Amino acid sequence: MESVPASIETYKTLKPSKTLRYHHSDPITSLDFDDTGAYAVTAGADESIQLYSAHKGTHQRSSYSKKYGAHLARFTHNSMSIVYASTKEDDTIRYLSLHDNSYIRYFRGHKDKVHALNVSPVSDMLLSASMDHTVRLWDLRSPNCQGVLNLVSPNLVAFDPRGLCFGVANTSAQDLSLYSVSAWGSDPFATFALPAPPGDGWASVEFSNDGKYILLATYGEQHHVIDAFTGNLTHKLVGHHPLRRDPDNLRGGSTHTAFSVDGRTVLGCSRDGKVIVWDLQDRVDERGRLYPSKALSCAPNAATPQILGVNPATMQLATADKELTFWLPEKEVTEPAKEA
Repeated sequence: MESVPASIETYKTLKPSKTLRYHHSDPITSLDFDDTGAYAVTAGADESIQLYSAHKGTHQRSSYSKKYGAHLARFTHNSMSIVYASTKEDDTIRYLSLHDNSYIRYFRGHKDKVHALNVSPVSDMLLSASMDHTVRLWDLRSPNCQGVLNLVSPNLVAFDPRGLCFGVANTSAQDLSLYSVSAWGSDPFATFALPAPPGDGWASVEFSNDGKYILLATYGEQHHVIDAFTGNLTHKLVGHHPLRRDPDNLRGGSTHTAFSVDGRTVLGCSRDGKVIVWDLQDRVDERGRLYPSKALSCAPNAATPQILGVNPATMQLATADKELTFWLPEKEVTEPAKEA
């Protein structure tokens, strides 16, 4: 697989290259790439965690969490270790070595389901948000919580690309607050009012790698791109068929939209079975709406993508529903293959 500079024109040529089914017929609920782009990991409603070689498009190994369930599997900065949220028994976050399937540490403190996990891009800090209306900061080297924010409703969280601050999107207050990591416990240094969430509400929040934009994904007919410095709404991403939140919210906290590595492009799942490409350098209309520059087709007879991830090191995309599909630029795809 080539490591090539991110390019909107190359993203427009992405095609399904490999499909793998290791969660049987159960939904995949989360998807993540490691820092190097060499590996991908999924968690599923079948209470398993599956590791893949992103470079080879092959399955590597399975781990099971039958007693506690598994959701929001996220790589740490070690490609063979992850953190994930429990879905039953308790609300502990588990730190797992994929090398030998042993637990490194447990992070206890939440009193309800964890619905957001975000690892700092530059350090061993971890953010979690829970239905208990708290946001917690953890250090992967210690089981002790480093700080707690008590808020008025469940929230979405994300670190900025330098790991210096983090954003908390509050669904009740309809605002986005920015906090300094080094001044935990202090009031936010900025709070931006957000548009009312359309459809079934907000889905995820993400900073672009260049730190310029914040993407607020929704379950409605618009996703919102916000200027990270002013809080101004810069783009209303439209032209897709909005996904519906699953009744049991199995995929809560997972992303169905993502920035490209260079921050110029947003890719997102669409209910008509497409992956939508928005070019943020295209002109918005008089109402601030940005229409797709391309709609990418899934493999024939493929299920509608429900979650999506962008490889941080190569021009590769991954989507998932009950199976995981890797996408590559057209020139690198021979014949889409299905495994397992």
